[in-house]
Amino acid sequence: MDLKTEFSRMPFEVLFDELLAPYTTLQIGGQADFLAFPEHEKDLFPLLKISQNFNLPITVLGGGANTLILDGGVRGLVISLSKNFKGLEVLLENKDEVLVAVGAFEKIPSLVRFGISNGLSGVERLMGIPGTFGGALMMNAGTATQYVEDLIESVLWLPFGERKMKTLSKEEIEFSYRATKLPAPGVVISSILRLKRGSKEKLEDLYEQNLSSRKKKQPWGRPCAGSIFKNPLNDKAGRLIEECGLKKLSIGSAMVSEVHANFLVNTGGAKSSDMLALIDEIQRTVKKQKNIDLNLELNIIGEEESPTRICSHA
Repeated sequence: MDLKTEFSRMPFEVLFDELLAPYTTLQIGGQADFLAFPEHEKDLFPLLKISQNFNLPITVLGGGANTLILDGGVRGLVISLSKNFKGLEVLLENKDEVLVAVGAFEKIPSLVRFGISNGLSGVERLMGIPGTFGGALMMNAGTATQYVEDLIESVLWLPFGERKMKTLSKEEIEFSYRATKLPAPGVVISSILRLKRGSKEKLEDLYEQNLSSRKKKQPWGRPCAGSIFKNPLNDKAGRLIEECGLKKLSIGSAMVSEVHANFLVNTGGAKSSDMLALIDEIQRTVKKQKNIDLNLELNIIGEEESPTRICSHA
């Protein structure tokens, strides 16, 4: 039985040669050989079995923030958890703390609103961050001093190679600045957060201040991925890029934001090659003028070239 037939038998949607640009906040990216939308945890098991039988690489696509998909697309199977891997649930609470289960595809803004409405401190470090909680977990998102890792109690995870759900404690996960490493490649299903009781009024005020500040300091209305570079030690990537005179620099339809220099925007029809060339120019110029290496926070997925697609011959 060929791959198309195998995937066509799934009781959920699997698309062939699907363009991935619409699934990212940058609106850039080539085609996936197979793009699957499992609706339940049990749907993941046949996907992993097929991928193992046909030796297909697997890519998990979150909400598409902080991600550049290359123009050549992504080979193998891309899994999107967008259909039914959401949800917020209070599991346990006392006068000081609350344990909250969060689905991997739960949007960060909805988690923040949930925390504020229930007076739960900890969510403030995620205010203004786009995308899903699963994505925020995998990049250890947060502020300059507070990170997702500080909230994690445990993570429900399905390793690709074992096809058995596992619960990882915080100690079994390797966190670092803007990066998270699990014991092996796999799919994060949900997380349990330990949040503290806080003042609803103070959280609401902080949210309004944060929202107002971000509207002034970050680009709105144009496709972008969020911060492109990690901040160097004791410095800011945006400040360095601006001091090098690179604000509004364009290559093709990729441009350094005039609002915040650590944001690159798609001014319309940008290719991944435009973004990569602009990133390279920024890194080269900052190195030359400041003798500082800027490291990427952006997650780059896929291939620059467009080889023969797997499903075209399946």
